[in-house]
Amino acid sequence: MPIDYERLRRFKGYVTWSRRIIEIWNDAVRIKSKIRFATREEATRNEDEWKRSIERIRGRNRDLFESISKARWFSQPVDIDYVKQAENRGWLPFFVEEGITFETLYANIGFLLDDAITELGEKVKVAPEEEYIGVDADTGHDIYYNRGTKEYVLRHKKTKEEIKRDVYLEVEETVSIDTEEGHEVPFVAEVSGSTRVKGMGRKELNKWEEEFQKSLDEFFHKQPGFDKIKSRAMKKGVEYRVGGTAPDWNVVDIVIEKKEPRTGTYEFKREKL
Repeated sequence: MPIDYERLRRFKGYVTWSRRIIEIWNDAVRIKSKIRFATREEATRNEDEWKRSIERIRGRNRDLFESISKARWFSQPVDIDYVKQAENRGWLPFFVEEGITFETLYANIGFLLDDAITELGEKVKVAPEEEYIGVDADTGHDIYYNRGTKEYVLRHKKTKEEIKRDVYLEVEETVSIDTEEGHEVPFVAEVSGSTRVKGMGRKELNKWEEEFQKSLDEFFHKQPGFDKIKSRAMKKGVEYRVGGTAPDWNVVDIVIEKKEPRTGTYEFKREKL
């Protein structure tokens, strides 16, 4: 059945959301392109600027999707007039085409930015055996993984001097669940899980974080009172800490924070996923 864009455009916000999410997509493609075709010297010289750009794009993407989710429009297709303005490159892992929903495009932007960070880290390795992981949530300095020693190394953002190292990396992932299905009133919740991993580089972490998201989603839907919620969890953010105090490996500290219709916090300590 053809999509009735004229009907969708009658809803306040739809055209603006479509324009803004395509702008965000195009900015993500451009920064990924800069990194992809940069020399090692160019990447090293622009590392901090490009990291800041990626985080700004990520923040805009998150803020926009929260607005769309509050209106329960995340499953609607993006306006075709703006889809036609999307930058599609042959080397991209996915494209923006007619019918793509806000939810799918939001997720694809996140994947593209994750990949950009990984590629940038590969080009500006401090040492051949080290790869960039991300920013330490407590200090703001950079975390690298040394494949030789299998340790996570915290280095000063500017000088690259080593601050500390540990075999463990604490990972705190937050997902959001935003739905009105199964409830008479809108329902919004966030689920956060903290654990520690070891022996994982950037690519392994990307894959593991996807599985972690699924596990948090499954855990949430098994809890009494939440088991009738049909919408799936969407990744909201990940924080890293070298060492950390979270439980090890497949044991997780979980917090479910209900935002609407009434606030409420539920803590689950040392759960196995």
